[in-house]
Amino acid sequence: MFSVNRQTAAAHIAWTGRGPPGEAVRPEPAATTGWVPAGPSAATGGSGAVGSPAACAGPGRVGGASRRGLAGVRTPRTEGVGVMSGEIRTGVPRPQDGSAASGAPSGPVRREEAAWESAELAAQNEVFERRGGPAEDVLVWMANRYRPEVALACSFGLEDCALVDMLSRHAPNVGIFYLDTQLLFPEAHATRDRLMERYAIRPLRILPRLDPEAQAAEFGPALWARHPDACCAMRKIQPLQAFLATQRAWITGIRREQSPTRLHAPFVEWDRQFGLAKANPLAAWTAADAWRYVRDHAVPYNPLHDCGFPSIGCWPCTRAVQPGEDARAGRWSGFAKTECGLHQ
Repeated sequence: MFSVNRQTAAAHIAWTGRGPPGEAVRPEPAATTGWVPAGPSAATGGSGAVGSPAACAGPGRVGGASRRGLAGVRTPRTEGVGVMSGEIRTGVPRPQDGSAASGAPSGPVRREEAAWESAELAAQNEVFERRGGPAEDVLVWMANRYRPEVALACSFGLEDCALVDMLSRHAPNVGIFYLDTQLLFPEAHATRDRLMERYAIRPLRILPRLDPEAQAAEFGPALWARHPDACCAMRKIQPLQAFLATQRAWITGIRREQSPTRLHAPFVEWDRQFGLAKANPLAAWTAADAWRYVRDHAVPYNPLHDCGFPSIGCWPCTRAVQPGEDARAGRWSGFAKTECGLHQ
């Protein structure tokens, strides 16, 4: 089971035991319509393999994806296999001044340690920049430097699926976790299940303090439609902050090509927002690189990528992208918002 190694006053983590396992949601075969990615055809494989049939249309589908109730899809507890398993419900107390609680290091000793570590990471990043990575080398370096207090953040998008495969080959003892906002697409849960079966992993499930019904009762219905930043803070940023307070490093699948805000993402860096080391092994990859890796290694991936969803978040705030639109145009459409706040 996962054990807490470092605690902060701003983060409280408690184990929860939730209900019985729910069934996996399997995508329905359908013709791909609209935006077409530069990846494998949906006709090249079956469920759990490259080109899993994409549920791009059908009963109960809007904009190419399922719309479920506020509670989302019930997901099974996972325990007893892998370096991380089970589920954690997080809660970050609200500061009296109303500002977001910070995960940054505090105190003169920790600040000095952070300065030394930041300098080390900057020097190592220069090495990776000269070499162009490669991604596998970044993963191995992070594993050797920070294991067992390093984990991959997996959202079950294309890049993260590639990283799960890469970890299985080069650093199998690195933990994997995911933020279950309880508003994920069913296809994300189905992708998780296929990755679990393929790689014998048990990702750690991180839950927000409030379930969607409790959030609606306290802050009003559909907070994401009125104050998406507040919703992201409660369902993503605060749970991540609480979990990362137990780690020394984390790994992400962000790429420089994805958006202007990620254009200068280094391979390794000191994450000032959360106060720990951060690695972006795929920083220099293009979308074509990601698809090539998935194709060459037959990696399971989210079928929504075949339906015009190059970037996938929570279902209330994600739509299919139309031809010619930016890859992240489907996220928080109608708001001047392009990031959830996890990467700054």
